[in-house]
Amino acid sequence: MPDDLKVIALKLDQITEVQQASADKLSDVRERLYDPDEGIFARMKDMTSWAEQHEQSDADRHNQIMTWTAEHEKDDDALRKTVTQMADTMKPLVAAHKVHVERKKWTDKIVWLVLSIIITALVPVIWHLVTMDIPAAHSK
Repeated sequence: MPDDLKVIALKLDQITEVQQASADKLSDVRERLYDPDEGIFARMKDMTSWAEQHEQSDADRHNQIMTWTAEHEKDDDALRKTVTQMADTMKPLVAAHKVHVERKKWTDKIVWLVLSIIITALVPVIWHLVTMDIPAAHSK
């Protein structure tokens, strides 16, 4: 039984490491999205304000937007790759969690079974002690 606890503790440590790695990657994704200078939302805001400020023909705007999109396509690919890696990282974590939950179910069942047996064995003993005739104390 102690070996099982060591295995569970080891798995929990591994899960913690995977969660930390996932959190780091998620932080990287958030930074790429929300960074006020280089984030995707900031770049889109810059492009929108730029388009509003310049009155150019639709063809010129289209060409500039396509150029900007081509320049930043690598960033989008990197972001897509990071999200895919996070999903791949989470698969073993989910599988380990399922195993842990199943083990916990069986452990709970065994604990309740043992407690039921102990209580069933103690109830008759306690009942016998409670109902046992106690001789009256001798008076002086």
